[in-house]
Amino acid sequence: MFRRLWQHIKALLGVNQDHKEKPASSLSQIRHEVKEAQLQHRDLATDASTKVKNLEQLVDQTQKTIANLQSKAELARKNGDPGLTALLLAEKEKYESQLAGETQSLDSARQDAEDVKASIRSDNKRIYHKFAEEMRPTGLD
Repeated sequence: MFRRLWQHIKALLGVNQDHKEKPASSLSQIRHEVKEAQLQHRDLATDASTKVKNLEQLVDQTQKTIANLQSKAELARKNGDPGLTALLLAEKEKYESQLAGETQSLDSARQDAEDVKASIRSDNKRIYHKFAEEMRPTGLD
């Protein structure tokens, strides 16, 4: 512990300093990597978010269609039209099976969006550590 403290004091005073300045090219490379990563992250996040929102709208619309068909089928049953009731209920069943697939797609899209977020966090962390390593003086070890 004292050794490390002593090294810090020597580094602050500039005594026996043997670390080299990091070349500007490596910092420039990291800066370029950050900008490129930000563009990719924005594209990935936008795509994932758009996919989720579109699927949410589709699921919502399908649910409204199912509710509408159900109310029409009940009205047809009350009016004594068994043929129309059966037709509307059959149509409702098709939409319900479609809804199941849409719900699975929505769940998958939400998971993909979470994976994108995790990937972005991981990539940002990697870049941060790379930058921190580049900025760390080598003579303090």
